[in-house]
Amino acid sequence: MHESQQEVERNDEYSIFTLCIRPVFDFQQELLRNGSAIEVLEPLWLLKTMAAHIRSMWSLYKDV
Repeated sequence: MHESQQEVERNDEYSIFTLCIRPVFDFQQELLRNGSAIEVLEPLWLLKTMAAHIRSMWSLYKDV
């Protein structure tokens, strides 16, 4: 892990990390690359941004 990352909780089903970074577009792309294997919990603006990206992607495939 990088020094800006800290694991705050771990159990058999998941781990929670905090990251002290500037969540630029490249970071958002990295989160999206992980698909349903991760969930953004906060900050709220990033959670909403990720949800908007996912809704946009879903609209491309929902009729398949």
